[in-house]
Amino acid sequence: MWLISNLGITFRQGEIVKIKICLNCGMDIRDQKRRKYCTKACGIKYLSRQKSGREKAETVARNDVSRTCAQCGAVFRARRIRTYCSDRCRHRRNHENSHASGLTKRSPEQLAKQREYRKRPEVMARNRVLVNARRKIEMKDPRFVLDKRVSEQMRDMLNGGKRGRRWVDMAPFTLEELKAHMERQFLPRMGWHNMSEWHIDHIVPKAEFKYTSPDCDDFASCWALSNLRPLWAQANISKGTQDAHLI
Repeated sequence: MWLISNLGITFRQGEIVKIKICLNCGMDIRDQKRRKYCTKACGIKYLSRQKSGREKAETVARNDVSRTCAQCGAVFRARRIRTYCSDRCRHRRNHENSHASGLTKRSPEQLAKQREYRKRPEVMARNRVLVNARRKIEMKDPRFVLDKRVSEQMRDMLNGGKRGRRWVDMAPFTLEELKAHMERQFLPRMGWHNMSEWHIDHIVPKAEFKYTSPDCDDFASCWALSNLRPLWAQANISKGTQDAHLI
């Protein structure tokens, strides 16, 4: 008997017999009574693998649907059951829940141990390196710089009267609107690459407005987009409290 595996046939006493291939292991089926598998074990393995594959495909198709984030309300698609659109939203919700349940409250002894730990030289050196590295990365981001500058100015003008509120909740514009407004008024050679060389200037100086809280009308007028512009640091310092005009 001659076996020609490439063609999948054998010659037996002048007859051509087709060789069957096992669907699981790919070996030749010697027992012609078997139709698809060389052994019963191969048949069980093949059927179980096919079943798990179908179940996985059905699960993916069933879970690949639109979902709504429980924290920010954003709509996203996911192939598995998820409650939040990102890890940031999940951590924020966990942080809020821990504050609401009082889990973040520490005893005076725990706070004293924490202060002592932070005063260790090796801990202070490690934290200093981490803070400097993070600051270098953040200072290259225009959004972070604008957010930081506006927040500090509002806090100084209100003498700490923000009461934990973010400036975007008090200002009549968003961070993206402020960024676009600054870009529209950039002077020659001014850009986000040299943010340390220019200030956010109030065309009508802040000293001209009288307000005690963010709810005052003068506060909204002072922080209106039409009253803000980018100005070189030296020019802003020399300007003082003089009025100017929008470029």
